[in-house]
Amino acid sequence: MASAQFSAQLKQKEDADKTRIEDHAKTLYGTDASQKKREENRLRNRSSKSAAEMEITIESLKRVIQKLQAENEAIKVKEVQATRKMEKLSNQKIMKQENDQLKQALHSHEMKELNFDEKDMTIRKLVEQNRSLQNDLEKERSKL
Repeated sequence: MASAQFSAQLKQKEDADKTRIEDHAKTLYGTDASQKKREENRLRNRSSKSAAEMEITIESLKRVIQKLQAENEAIKVKEVQATRKMEKLSNQKIMKQENDQLKQALHSHEMKELNFDEKDMTIRKLVEQNRSLQNDLEKERSKL
């Protein structure tokens, strides 16, 4: 309620100021300023463009709208492409990490296989030497 009263007071003050300014303008210029303003407003309200000019303006605005829509579509397509590219880069990084891990695992298995082969070779040599020693031992026993 207080805001409505305040608005009414402001409106009254504004009207009083307008009246005072118009009276002052009459004394300065010798004409009715409010009448002059009304005439100017009437002139401004009249359409300065013909129907043909307005149609041309409308057509040009339609072309602008079409260009903007096409540009928006192009931007959407580029956004989708950029998103896909980012996903591919992300997937590529993940795949590279997995590839590096698999390479490390393969190297580890190769090293284990190499160690196993070396152990196998050592065992074979030991078995061969054991046979040789057993043969020598039998020869020595047979001589005795």
